[in-house]
Amino acid sequence: MNKNTFTPETIFRALGLALLLLVVLVRGTSLFPNLIPQDKLLYVSITAAVLLIIAFYLRNKRLNSAEEEE
Repeated sequence: MNKNTFTPETIFRALGLALLLLVVLVRGTSLFPNLIPQDKLLYVSITAAVLLIIAFYLRNKRLNSAEEEE
């Protein structure tokens, strides 16, 4: 079992979820209206999605390699 909690998968997942939360807070509420300019929200959303896709890929890769070892 891997004891290191800061794996690339965890870091990508945390960054992706943090960016998505930021986009939701900027778009859905009026708490932080000027935190991200409106024309940059699409780029932040795409970046968050890419980070989450990379984390998902790394997770599947790790699970597949664990199955092959058994």
